[in-house]
Amino acid sequence: MEKEFNRDIDEMVEEIGKLPYKEQQAIGWLINNFDLVEEICKDSALTMQEIEQHKKIAAEKEDYVTLALLCAAEVYKNKRSGGSDSSNRA
Repeated sequence: MEKEFNRDIDEMVEEIGKLPYKEQQAIGWLINNFDLVEEICKDSALTMQEIEQHKKIAAEKEDYVTLALLCAAEVYKNKRSGGSDSSNRA
């Protein structure tokens, strides 16, 4: 079990390392501020359509922290509705 967990972590680190620097920074911010991210995103008043619209704008502006927050809001909203978050990847 621990071996599998360590392998998963190693794979994640490898994949993150392939991302552009700005995206790596956003993921680092997300990890370092996870409690804040959870608090901000768990009860978002945005609709799924609004989240999608804002994700497009954030991606166009290369605002990866905002994009990450919106993705987190999407995941929490899907969890609450019992839906899957895999169909709406950024």
